[in-house]
Amino acid sequence: MALKLVSLSQLGTTYQYSEVDSNQKKTIFTFKLPSGYVGFLYKIANSWYPNTYLLLRIDGELFEKIEYAREITNPLTYEPPIVFKYGIEVTAVNNDSSKHYFEFWIDGVAIEIQEVRPL
Repeated sequence: MALKLVSLSQLGTTYQYSEVDSNQKKTIFTFKLPSGYVGFLYKIANSWYPNTYLLLRIDGELFEKIEYAREITNPLTYEPPIVFKYGIEVTAVNNDSSKHYFEFWIDGVAIEIQEVRPL
């Protein structure tokens, strides 16, 4: 029995962006893993501005507060990858006096879980 391996980009939108007004917070990225899969997050890239930060949530739990930029040509790589079962969400918190466009990108794979039946 072979495992079915698929890119996260085949299961949803892996690059998202949104404008966040000054002194506001907003969800700028949502990726929901379809049921029956386990995801492996290998890379992220994001924009960042002074007086702002991003909250990265994996499966509903706060995983990291991001206070830096990672370009798409030089993404942050997780070794080993982050394993998730449900989804990824990113909230931008803009404490600046100007509005900003925030971008977030992920790369990884998912494996389809196949039900094993007893003999």
